[in-house]
Amino acid sequence: MTKPTIIAFTGIKGSGKNTAAEALLEVFGQNTKDGLAVEFAFADSLKNIIHETFDIDNFQADEIKRLNIKPFNGLTLREVYQRLAEAIKSRFGQNTWVDFAIKRMQEFVDSINPDIIICTDLRYTNEEAHLRKFAEDNGYDLYIIKMLNTNLVENDDHISETQIKDISEDFLIKASDPDEIKLQIGEIYNAISE
Repeated sequence: MTKPTIIAFTGIKGSGKNTAAEALLEVFGQNTKDGLAVEFAFADSLKNIIHETFDIDNFQADEIKRLNIKPFNGLTLREVYQRLAEAIKSRFGQNTWVDFAIKRMQEFVDSINPDIIICTDLRYTNEEAHLRKFAEDNGYDLYIIKMLNTNLVENDDHISETQIKDISEDFLIKASDPDEIKLQIGEIYNAISE
């Protein structure tokens, strides 16, 4: 049984994490015949709870975020995510969401044994620490890719954005253009596949 490689993307909102993850899936698919890849986010469980509570699907959530409207008692969907995340962590512990995500990754490995596990939203230093420990304990390779959109100015002082600077990356992608992101992802994929 081969061990999966974990690749985690970090960066402020709008830095291209999802674009890079999609590009990685595309490059992976082009370079493996029967390889399996899975994708997860530390915020998956949180978002599922909120989407179910407010009866919205992922498409509707994306539209609400894109339009930057405040249909939740004057809050944006992002603010609802942030408030619930912090409330749960303050009540049940800072690693609540991390524990859910690590458990989910283990379930991926146990059930389908993917070749690659892609994390699209590494934002907190405790997430990094737990992800590194999970990889080390299981003998998995872990690569953290920090996204830096050269057209963005950091203007969000929420804790989910401010800890990103303290996360250690293995690779840095400085790009704002999706084609440039794809090119750099291809180079990184080749580097880690050798």
